[in-house]
Amino acid sequence: MAESSSPDPFDFWRDLLSQMEKGVNQFANQGMKTDEFAKGASKLMTANAARKKITQAMVKRYCEEFNLPTRSDVEAVNERLQSLEDRLVEIATTLRRLADAQASGGVATGPARTRKPPPEPAAEAAAPARTGAAKRNTKRPAS
Repeated sequence: MAESSSPDPFDFWRDLLSQMEKGVNQFANQGMKTDEFAKGASKLMTANAARKKITQAMVKRYCEEFNLPTRSDVEAVNERLQSLEDRLVEIATTLRRLADAQASGGVATGPARTRKPPPEPAAEAAAPARTGAAKRNTKRPAS
């Protein structure tokens, strides 16, 4: 591409702004190196922390007075709701997996039946089995 021979009208403003920025930075850096600036910044940060603490206490009192939830109350409810949503997603996923497996016939619903269950006690009492000893003790008619 060929360069344009006409000058950029914003070059003057860019240069001016750049020089002003350098001057302000030099002045600010000199001022921030002093002990007075450090002490003032420290006092300002301490006052800001105290203001923030007082404001939070006032907002909390205001919310309690008008029976409104505080930020921490809303965050606690949000965490509980998120936990419930996560559990519901897990349950839905498990149910979907079980339904898919049952539809395809791939999952047995109970344990594998490899042996016959023992006979029920009521069935044994109704039809007692006769052993060889029981047969020998029966009386035979005399001939």
